[in-house]
Amino acid sequence: MKTAFVLLFLFTSFCFALPRGTTQNPYPDGGIIVGHAPAIELPQHNQSILISHPLDRDNWEPVDTLHFDTILPAGSYLGFQYQQNSHHTMLFTNIGELIPESKTAIQKSPAWLRVDLESVLNKLSVAKQLIWASVINDAVDPYIDEIAFSIAHSSIQYLSSTYANPQLMIENANMIYQVDTNLPYVDIMDYGTSTTNPDYYSTTRYRRMNADSTISYIEVPRDIYYWYIVHPKITDEIPAYIDPSIVESNTSHVNNIAAPPTGKFWRTFLYSVQQDTLPVLSQVLANCQTLRNWNGTPGDAITAIQDWINATISFTSNAERPHQPVRIFQKHFGRCGEHADYTAAAARLALIPCTSIQAISVDHTWNEFWDENWIHWEPVNHSINDPFVYENGWTWSFGSVFETRSDGFLTPITERYSEGIATINIVVLDNQQQPIDGARVLLMVNAAGTLKFDMQGITGNDGICTFPVGENRHFAARVETSIGSLPETGGEYLDLVESTSDGNVYSYQFDISNSMPAANINLIEPAPIDENYRLVTSLNVSKQVLCGVVMWDDIMDVSTRPSVYKTLDIPGDANFILTDSDNIMFYQAVSVADAYNFSGSFSQETGIYHIPSTIDWYGCVDNFNHLSNAQYISGSMRLEQLVVSTDDHLAIDSEFRGFPNYPNPFNPNTEIRFQLPKSNLVELSIYNIKGQKVKTLLNQFMEAGQQKIIWNGTDDTGCSVCSGIYFYRLEAGDKCYIHKMVLLK
Repeated sequence: MKTAFVLLFLFTSFCFALPRGTTQNPYPDGGIIVGHAPAIELPQHNQSILISHPLDRDNWEPVDTLHFDTILPAGSYLGFQYQQNSHHTMLFTNIGELIPESKTAIQKSPAWLRVDLESVLNKLSVAKQLIWASVINDAVDPYIDEIAFSIAHSSIQYLSSTYANPQLMIENANMIYQVDTNLPYVDIMDYGTSTTNPDYYSTTRYRRMNADSTISYIEVPRDIYYWYIVHPKITDEIPAYIDPSIVESNTSHVNNIAAPPTGKFWRTFLYSVQQDTLPVLSQVLANCQTLRNWNGTPGDAITAIQDWINATISFTSNAERPHQPVRIFQKHFGRCGEHADYTAAAARLALIPCTSIQAISVDHTWNEFWDENWIHWEPVNHSINDPFVYENGWTWSFGSVFETRSDGFLTPITERYSEGIATINIVVLDNQQQPIDGARVLLMVNAAGTLKFDMQGITGNDGICTFPVGENRHFAARVETSIGSLPETGGEYLDLVESTSDGNVYSYQFDISNSMPAANINLIEPAPIDENYRLVTSLNVSKQVLCGVVMWDDIMDVSTRPSVYKTLDIPGDANFILTDSDNIMFYQAVSVADAYNFSGSFSQETGIYHIPSTIDWYGCVDNFNHLSNAQYISGSMRLEQLVVSTDDHLAIDSEFRGFPNYPNPFNPNTEIRFQLPKSNLVELSIYNIKGQKVKTLLNQFMEAGQQKIIWNGTDDTGCSVCSGIYFYRLEAGDKCYIHKMVLLK
């Protein structure tokens, strides 16, 4: 009975799998059209820039500064909590808390990578943070940046799963450098190290033969090196050690995951695997002197990889449709889906940037490699740099053609494969006609009455998603958001254009029946105002981060659907609020509050603000305006204190600085700290508001370094002084420093 069931399952899988070229788990083909989306003129949404005017006062010095260089997820906030009694500030945020090991790992990583790494580690549990931070902390140059990048750009679901093996990240980076020593046509270029340059990075440089038989050297851009060589994930597979002898499940794709030494990682396995009389890739590549010979002569790495692919796997299919390159090699055949994954793996282990290109609505996938630009490549057909072969040779008419980044983000590149291009804009608005960010847009091709999935997009802060598409195709779409979908029933779509034309732009509006979050702020004056402290902000929301979910990823069969991110060099927007402890709770809960200051939806904000003197307050930046998209924010928020001289001869010398006393206000004791650049005679005295000396605390020779003195609120006679404003005056040689203090009893 069991044998019969297995045979029936395999037969059913074979019948289903055989016609499909791609290997992704089922995509949303089918469905019905229930109406037509209204065509519109594309609206313009401008980012606001709010600038607050400074107060007209001088002689301020910083007490505490919060620096911003972070990704602010939707619904999150970051700023100061200020305690009036102690004049102390504390971090106020709901982003998450990094353990010390994570902070060390972030600082050890390249500066250009730290924000992304911090964002990922913040989302992990303490136990998982420790695991992945330790991998970075234990790494040594030159492998640190490759390991850190792979962790920073892996999904939370993968890093939290039992399938993610830290050893794989280490092996992945080590193998890149090991292979580099054996390949004549390529060199890894390390620009700095973790100890010599905070912005250190690596890339590769190739030797290439041009069409005129001259030799040139090509260096790969940094991002292309990390995304399309270093990253251990190719498309939808789980980066894992794979037992090549186990038939891979078409549903879960995890049954052949096995720990080493039984399990093999594709970067190591494909490079050196030797089976029967099949060629060994490492030996084939060792004879290549150039990346590509554009004059048609043999001996380049691209041709060698192409020949190796065709020698080790053939083009056919059976019931099993593996995603793992290790299993594809062991099986020795596959259709275009297997060939594309296999090609990308072979090229990347040969240190050649390579990605997978898909046209799902025509059920085909192929590759591109990088040689100053992305070059069309389909080894099974011996096709190189012939992107219009499908349209002109195969007579196909594309809907969308897109590139799949290693983390699953889909980027449309239809213009590279279709001679005629139309543009479809989908504008997603709420019931107040406000743009909805992070909406998932599913674009479908209507092929003779049957809907076929074509492309997935994510709306920006402006609520717009744009698709470049081919000619003469009929399109439909649906929109899904966290506040509603349109159409409301799954599997239903709205009709768009019946036949696209070259050069035309088609824009459609999708109105969701619910509302976006909106702040309701009542501005009030802080009463009374603290004359001695102020809040200074300088904030820049320089980028927005599209946040959606992946279309295909095997991890979602054993977990939730992973998130995917794309940072856009387009200004984002955030809010700044200054309010008290009661109102901050209302604001967080229902976006309603009385506030001393509020800047809504700014992309740049600079200001100097009054603060209340009798209550605790909160000053923070938030991303409450958006449903899904994160905002990249930089700058600072600074608490400053007024420094006042008691008479003309008590001038402040900027070359000699003390520190604000703590606590301030105080009763009865306060600590006065100062730093001496060199040994000197020091006099420290206390003056009242009239400029009269109250007490000499110090008049002696002091060694260089940081010093501290306690004043207990008494005068030179030992009697307690009354409540009020006092100043300490610090002199060392010809230098002087004055600071204001408040004694409260």
